[in-house]
Amino acid sequence: MTSEAYKLGYRSADPSWCNLGQGQPDTASSPARRRGWVRVSVRVDDQEYAPVPGLMDLREAVAGLYNRLFRKGMPSQYTADNVSICGGGPHRA
Repeated sequence: MTSEAYKLGYRSADPSWCNLGQGQPDTASSPARRRGWVRVSVRVDDQEYAPVPGLMDLREAVAGLYNRLFRKGMPSQYTADNVSICGGGPHRA
């Protein structure tokens, strides 16, 4: 995660910070947690959405794939700066 808040010290597990973004999963009251089905250790930071533009490794991989499939031999190539991968869902009116 490389968000501005993270650079300033934000960590999900730190009680002095609060994420007011919409869509953060409610993990404290999930049915699986209440029933004790989850036996693996999941860090609080792993329950967050990825950074808005997407994870850098994934963006680089997508740019590389696109270059191999569609830009072979072309002088201009895409980089991670040309790719954005974000979470979200359909909006239904």
